Amino acid sequence: MLPALVLVAWAMLPAPAAWAVGNDEKGQVIDRIVAVVNGEVVTLGQLRRALSVYESDRLAGLAGGCNLTSANDGLDHERHEMETLDCLIDGLLVFQYVRRFPQVDVTSSAISTEFQELAATYPTRQDFEAEMRRWGFTTATLRRALERQLIVDGYIETRFREFVDISQQRIIAYYEETLAAEMQRLGEPMPDMESVSDLITAILREEEVTRRIDEWITELRERAEILTYLW
Repeated sequence: MLPALVLVAWAMLPAPAAWAVGNDEKGQVIDRIVAVVNGEVVTLGQLRRALSVYESDRLAGLAGGCNLTSANDGLDHERHEMETLDCLIDGLLVFQYVRRFPQVDVTSSAISTEFQELAATYPTRQDFEAEMRRWGFTTATLRRALERQLIVDGYIETRFREFVDISQQRIIAYYEETLAAEMQRLGEPMPDMESVSDLITAILREEEVTRRIDEWITELRERAEILTYLW
């Protein structure tokens, strides 16, 4: 799955009133724009939702691969906010691009399967629903986020992953260099090449897919009109 996609998809949905940052003179809920990406706004409420989800031990996995540094790792608050905003911008750029392709279709059944698989990671259904309420999810908004995730996943699969071919030379190099160094560090014996070949191939394939996605997102950023107003 694309890094941080569920986090991005959910955070970019309209924020509930509880996440608003102020009220106007008529008492109506308002929010503040922190970025504009090709004409689409990102609000402070959405950013705060993303920050809060990321800090949740259980839901932090939804931000996996975004290379965010935890606020608990000594990173100053402003830098942490900016990293998270950059993550949201990248995800929005990707979705803006992918949604232009009508051939990308996601069935209700596929969304339901993803929803049930996520629910199954919790001890009980009550725990899952409590966590949803804690972070402002409803069944509808989570399904919408999962739909966006699946749309991008499908595009990534056909554009990138299907065309990645890992050579035997790269597998051998990883085995003899990277894996050997790690086994030595751990004081463990080297496994047979045949027993770990498929695992090494999967690792190298994901690394290559990630590299190509990073290059693609860099290109999207170069062509995009991005304005930030975080501070």
